[in-house]
Amino acid sequence: KLCAFAFTNSDVMLAAFSDGLYWFNPETLDRSLITAYDPENKNSRMNDGNLDRQGRFIVGGIDEDNMKPTTPVWRVDNLGETILFGNIGCANSTCFSPDGTTMYFADSAGTEIHKFDYDTETGTPTNRRLFADLKDAGIPDGSTVDAEGSLWNARFGGACVQKFLEDG
Repeated sequence: KLCAFAFTNSDVMLAAFSDGLYWFNPETLDRSLITAYDPENKNSRMNDGNLDRQGRFIVGGIDEDNMKPTTPVWRVDNLGETILFGNIGCANSTCFSPDGTTMYFADSAGTEIHKFDYDTETGTPTNRRLFADLKDAGIPDGSTVDAEGSLWNARFGGACVQKFLEDG
């Protein structure tokens, strides 16, 4: 199951399949495992990811057993995989402000979208805080940020897409 992917400058994509991170050739369908995702947790799989403005892949998972807070969120770059934070039930909505200094993220086990200060040099999120609470209409799923800095969020179970200005 393909969960998230990022294009590269070659014939292969960086692809998060349910069981791990792969180099994937969409022409031949060949896959080459880079690393397994959370292999000690049999209920977890990769779920959602996105590139930061510098080309690092931020990807997280889901615990398919009631979205228990057990999965990690990774940063993948030319140095390898780094765990950014853990205890996530369902990683979603990872996206970045136009200047790349703010990272948005939602754990869809709940109803909140958070934002972080994002160090564009190191790819490190800090200062996690509430951006928006969606308790009235579904749960946060995928998001993107437009050129003006507004966040657009699709709602699982909410039958809508909602736009949030930079101030939430």
